[in-house]
Amino acid sequence: MRLKRFVWLSIVFTLLLGAAAFRVTVSTTSGSIVWSDGLAYFMYARSIALDHDTDLTNEYQELSQRFPWDPNGPMTIMSSLWNWAQKDPVTGRISLPWPPGAGIVMLPFYMAGFGLESLVAHVKNRPVDSYGLIPQLGYCFGSLVYGLIGFWATFVCCRYVASEKVALLSAALVVLAGPLVFYIFFNPSMSHAAAFCFTALLVMLWLRCWNDGVTLRTSWLLGITLGLLMLIRYQNALFGILLVALYARELWRAPSKNLVCTTVAILGCVLPLSVTLLHSHFFGISASRPPFLQNGVIALGQFRIDLSSPFFTQVLTSCKQGAFYWSPALAICFVGLLWAAVKTSSGRIMLLIFLANVYLIGGVTTEIAATPLITTATTSERSSTIKQATLLVTSDWNQQWNGGKMFGMRYLAECGTFLAVGLAMLVTSLGSTISAQVWWGFTGIFSVLNALLILAYGLGTVSKSSCVTHEQMATGIMRAIARLFQ
Repeated sequence: MRLKRFVWLSIVFTLLLGAAAFRVTVSTTSGSIVWSDGLAYFMYARSIALDHDTDLTNEYQELSQRFPWDPNGPMTIMSSLWNWAQKDPVTGRISLPWPPGAGIVMLPFYMAGFGLESLVAHVKNRPVDSYGLIPQLGYCFGSLVYGLIGFWATFVCCRYVASEKVALLSAALVVLAGPLVFYIFFNPSMSHAAAFCFTALLVMLWLRCWNDGVTLRTSWLLGITLGLLMLIRYQNALFGILLVALYARELWRAPSKNLVCTTVAILGCVLPLSVTLLHSHFFGISASRPPFLQNGVIALGQFRIDLSSPFFTQVLTSCKQGAFYWSPALAICFVGLLWAAVKTSSGRIMLLIFLANVYLIGGVTTEIAATPLITTATTSERSSTIKQATLLVTSDWNQQWNGGKMFGMRYLAECGTFLAVGLAMLVTSLGSTISAQVWWGFTGIFSVLNALLILAYGLGTVSKSSCVTHEQMATGIMRAIARLFQ
């Protein structure tokens, strides 16, 4: 009964905080709640719902007419697209490097928002705006839903190793004291809330199978969930290590019995990925270069992966969005993950995947458009003219990271469930040494500090793109609080 009360409280909390956060975001982004890379995912949802494809050419052109490119003007919600969009020299289509998965899983929420927009437009006798604030709100409501589901799925994962109270504590600390809360509530058009949700569901299913064995049903669900994760963000393929470890063990134990389950899991994974293949075939860059390896660097489209991972430690400790630097609570969770790795085989696999994600992030460089794609249109000319982008290889990954406006290390958001499970094991092991009240006190303090840092970040009293020392964070928080009372 008490847990049921917490479920309802979490729903109320999510709705209230979401309403407040959406209002703040709209007021600070010139009336739009969709911004940054999230605009691309929103465009995918709009294109699938209304055009029944994932070709973003017309969406790009229409939005470029709304927000004309000004080289001397301030950044707009189109800035990220200007940097990354490419024109196919063969088909003339506009292509973006982001996969369509986030737009697909957010599609029901966009359609709900578009339906409400159509009703309001009919009542007010005005044209329907498929890019308007109401469809945006509907779309971003999906992040609240996925964030809430991810939270409770993470709670279930923690229940495999700890009590209800400790599981609730661990899930709350990871979500509220790290970057996840920002990308669920304050930048909800990004893909991280949905990716966190499906990762938590994948780990929940995996832990069940790891303890009880696989079945045809769970194998199908595992495959589908992993495929969706990879459809949302390509780098989520690293979570496939979970399935590789599981089915390798099951095949070793009983090859003939588990061969069918392994095949079903593979087919379930391939099904969502076929969407990516179709999207790339019909709406990708036909003249893109094939992958190649040169001087220890793998080239994949617009991305470069330095196999030496030169910025491995900076991913965790750098003052430029380092995971532990910006969210010290996650460092405590990582200690718990190390403890879980010592105690259990499942913990070792989780630690391996976490470190694999850090390794990948530490080696990523990018290739971006040096000259933005510009769409121009006059009142007498409805057709659009697209200026072909030229490419610039970013040799210093630190520059790319510095230029990316991120709150904390958002690239590790999907690993939150692993950290929560590790913390749950650590709290359980230290139960006689550190009381539950002390842990809840830590959770409250870290969550409040994280909320204040988000406030400073949103108000611009701390830098959004360069190194921010802890002293600057404290000063920025004080300035942000003072501004609220002006």
